Amino acid sequence: MPRNTSGLKRDAGPGRPKGSRNKIPPSLKLSFRKVCEEIGVDEPQLVREAFRKGLAARAPQSFPYLPIWAHFTDGKPKDTVEVQTRGKLIEVVLAGTPTPTDGDVKA
Repeated sequence: MPRNTSGLKRDAGPGRPKGSRNKIPPSLKLSFRKVCEEIGVDEPQLVREAFRKGLAARAPQSFPYLPIWAHFTDGKPKDTVEVQTRGKLIEVVLAGTPTPTDGDVKA
């Protein structure tokens, strides 16, 4: 059954419209990042203690801390994205380090 698409704009796609303002200004993001880095360098025990409290919290509050903990203990798993185009399957691997190809053989 075909969908009724008569009310949709043809030029607009998903997401935020072009030219719209950021919800959080870049200057505020930079300031927040600097403060977090200063706390991490100057007071690492404070960061450790906050993280431990987050992991020890009860179930929905501890969930955001679990992937961070797993990332730093076991390493982040590589992300694989599959895209189907014109009958061909293309696999894109997103990871922090490049994987060697046939020509890049390490000795």
